[in-house]
Amino acid sequence: MKTLEEYIAMDYDIVIIRVRDRYHVYSPDLDSFVFYGVGETRVEAIEDFESCREEMTSWCLEDGLNVPEPTRRESAPVKIKLEMLPTKQGDND
Repeated sequence: MKTLEEYIAMDYDIVIIRVRDRYHVYSPDLDSFVFYGVGETRVEAIEDFESCREEMTSWCLEDGLNVPEPTRRESAPVKIKLEMLPTKQGDND
């Protein structure tokens, strides 16, 4: 069985969703654990997710439960939504 440090070092794909004024982060690979990170910024949400992931992984290892490993996707779909702020006339000069 892998150690907590080995699991934490693994790179899991994450999904970031904005809901109203907050960002939510989860990993499809860890969906069965039903936890996610939340924050006012993307960085805060990712940090919260990583903290939750470490805590949940630790609990699972202590209880002898299986921790899913990241799924490698050769061509994972990427969806990006850009929000552009209005600019004043002459800002691009």
